[in-house]
Amino acid sequence: MRDRSHVIGIRLLRSIVLSLLAAFAAATMGPAGLAAEKPLPSTRLFQIIMIEGNTTGTMPADGIPKVALDTLAGMKDFLPYKGYRLLDTALIRTAMHARTTLKGPNGRPFDVWISVASGHSEGPDLFFREFEVSESRSLIAPPRPPAGRPEEPEAPTPAPQRNLISTSFGMDVGETLVVGSSRLDGDQTALILLVTALP
Repeated sequence: MRDRSHVIGIRLLRSIVLSLLAAFAAATMGPAGLAAEKPLPSTRLFQIIMIEGNTTGTMPADGIPKVALDTLAGMKDFLPYKGYRLLDTALIRTAMHARTTLKGPNGRPFDVWISVASGHSEGPDLFFREFEVSESRSLIAPPRPPAGRPEEPEAPTPAPQRNLISTSFGMDVGETLVVGSSRLDGDQTALILLVTALP
């Protein structure tokens, strides 16, 4: 009986160790075998470009970087917009995580969050584990107190931000990509986000 208990104990310990190793591997490996949260060897400069696309007619393209216009022209079969207008740009230097705020139509603020790591040796130079664009919390108004209730209401639970774009992708240094787009009010206009990994 003692020998049997000893064997069961060894098997149980082996099972626990294998489970822990599997959990560790899942936590440290990202999509396509990329190491999770592996910082860049040095800080890298990125340009984030926010553009408004319109389906009804042309718009002034003043200020839009040529590389962004070329990228949009190369995707004309996938983007149903006839005109583009520059809304805002931001330069971000980071080795892993960064956040910035861009101004959309009528100065409407949008938060941009990125998480970038080194790419795989056989893949692109960089891998964006996260690229998220959401409404700024300054746009989310707290609920009004009930009518006829003079006392101060309890602190409200913050409303969740509405994510407009949430994606992951790989890219090479010097490349410009259309990260994603999100419809604005109605179907005629949309926010379009591009990113350039500057050399």
